[in-house]
Amino acid sequence: VEPESAAEPEETTEAATGLDEDEVAEAEPAPAREDYRDRWAAIQSSFVDEPFRAVENADALVAEVWGTIAQAFAEERGRIEAQWHQDEEPATETLLAAFREYRTLFTRLTAV
Repeated sequence: VEPESAAEPEETTEAATGLDEDEVAEAEPAPAREDYRDRWAAIQSSFVDEPFRAVENADALVAEVWGTIAQAFAEERGRIEAQWHQDEEPATETLLAAFREYRTLFTRLTAV
């Protein structure tokens, strides 16, 4: 397989990222997403009886999910950065691998 050209960073297809559409949008493992969805459903159901409390809980859950996702993406970015910063002058292949990983991360970030 020929390496992808670094001149094509705008591609966001499965061929460009190596991920299918569902994987691109995922920032959390399936069990965590299910837990968040279950908690959201419970909050939504509580709105009729306690609208103020439901909105407070919705705000707290969104903040929790946002923080978890932000942390996961920051850790991923840090891991990629550490790979290509190991050498003063990294090899082109190292830079190409890092560029591809950044492209995948960018695609995931902008998939929302």
